[in-house]
Amino acid sequence: MIIQLVAKLMFTISRMSKKASAIYVSILSIFFLASLVSLITSLIYLTPNIDDHPVAFPLMIVGSICLFISLFGVALTTIASNYVKRNPNKDPKNYQNGK
Repeated sequence: MIIQLVAKLMFTISRMSKKASAIYVSILSIFFLASLVSLITSLIYLTPNIDDHPVAFPLMIVGSICLFISLFGVALTTIASNYVKRNPNKDPKNYQNGK
């Protein structure tokens, strides 16, 4: 099921128009930078010389998860650009009833 979802996402990403892919890449870049800033900020708050901040651990967890999601999006986009060109016959829309 997860493999089928990833395949659908890859084919959806590869079929985007140039305008849609530019918007997708810019949103993905902003999301990456925001998650990186969140992670770095939480790591700065966790230094031993500064008083404890109650937002440090939640900010670190949220930043780490968002960073993982954005890196997954970049990897999926990269794989989609090569995989779909080489294997257009593996499109999930061509399969009926999950076969």
